[in-house]
Amino acid sequence: MIKIRYVVLLSGFILLSSISLSQTSDKDSILFYTQQLVNGIAAGDTTAWNLYLDDSCMITSENGSVKTKQEFIKGIGVPPSYYKVSETIVDPVFRFHANVIVFCYTADLLLEAFGQKRLTEICQTDTWSKKNSHWYLISSAALDKPNFPEVQKVIAPIINEITGVYQINETLGYRVSKDSAKLYIQRFGGKKNELICESDYVFYLAGSPLLRYVFVHDNDNKIIQLKVNRSGKGFVFNKIQ
Repeated sequence: MIKIRYVVLLSGFILLSSISLSQTSDKDSILFYTQQLVNGIAAGDTTAWNLYLDDSCMITSENGSVKTKQEFIKGIGVPPSYYKVSETIVDPVFRFHANVIVFCYTADLLLEAFGQKRLTEICQTDTWSKKNSHWYLISSAALDKPNFPEVQKVIAPIINEITGVYQINETLGYRVSKDSAKLYIQRFGGKKNELICESDYVFYLAGSPLLRYVFVHDNDNKIIQLKVNRSGKGFVFNKIQ
């Protein structure tokens, strides 16, 4: 009985060890392939993309467009000579399925030009499938991580100009008010939130960089509307007082 238990335990250990080693090896492979892909983007080199993309791969870019393998590769170009571009994989997360790996990570895209630097954090989810002992990318989706714009100082005349009530009807609208040289916006029936200035008449909420609150002038330079936009689209609220 003891020998049988020992054999069963040993067999289980060998099985778990082989699975662990396989997953570790697959992780290393996917990390290596992905780093080659992002290096190719930075250098304008399509070699890795031709090698690792499945012919049926679909790629969703940051702008929302969906491209085939051929369409995406065609769009990879060499950056201008005055740009220095690098891309680094951070925060990798793996999920394993039968012959499929879902790989989530952040690609830190650093662009340098004439002494200035811009870091773009791209949140990406890739799906890899194993075919004939080789891994191929079958799906990829990327999304820019939203960052807060630099805060600008809003001057008193603009604060006074845009305070008031904006509404679509009596049920849906906003009140814009000031308190100690700060601007606040409150949806009808909601809580009051501070407005942070991006430019003279464009604001966003403290703690939320996705929505933009745009105050609109008429031809007489009088504020007449508030547009609440996300990705350039949104609702229009007329100023009533």
